[in-house]
Amino acid sequence: MTDEKLIEKIAAKDTSAFEQLVNKYQTRLYNLVYQLTNASPDSPDIVQEIFIKVYEKVSSFKGKSSVYTWLYRLAVNTALDYLKKVKRKKVVAVENIEKDFLQRQDNAKTPFEKLRKKEVQDQVRRAISKLPDKYRTVIMLREIEGASYREISQILGRSIGTIESRLFRARVLLQEYLKDFMEEL
Repeated sequence: MTDEKLIEKIAAKDTSAFEQLVNKYQTRLYNLVYQLTNASPDSPDIVQEIFIKVYEKVSSFKGKSSVYTWLYRLAVNTALDYLKKVKRKKVVAVENIEKDFLQRQDNAKTPFEKLRKKEVQDQVRRAISKLPDKYRTVIMLREIEGASYREISQILGRSIGTIESRLFRARVLLQEYLKDFMEEL
């Protein structure tokens, strides 16, 4: 069943459709929230809050964007609201990069290669965690979630030009943060 059909059924108070939507997106939204909220132990509660908003605001979905984009926009906004509410330093320990990194590049043959990959991964994770929120968010949506510029634009409510600019700046900052480490390689 398509996401749009699920939304229609959820609007008609079909709880099984809502359950299907939750099952489909729960892990991805959790990973995003976890990364955006500095690996907060509150991440499961924030994801639950997102799905409560989905259920309550399902009638506000007009189909101008994809369901995926709408959900991610709710997730980003809810996570950023959480960060503002707790008023803590906005540095994220991006633990789920580890899983993604290993899934994409798990072709090391020797223990040394595996150790080196882990070291690179840890350095990248630390560098991403140093990025300001606006840059970290676009990097995660683009590079980790694989969202298109258009989708990121819709999720964040910013122009594609702004998204491109932020991605460029995020990449420049990452290069600066990783400069010394990369020279060692």
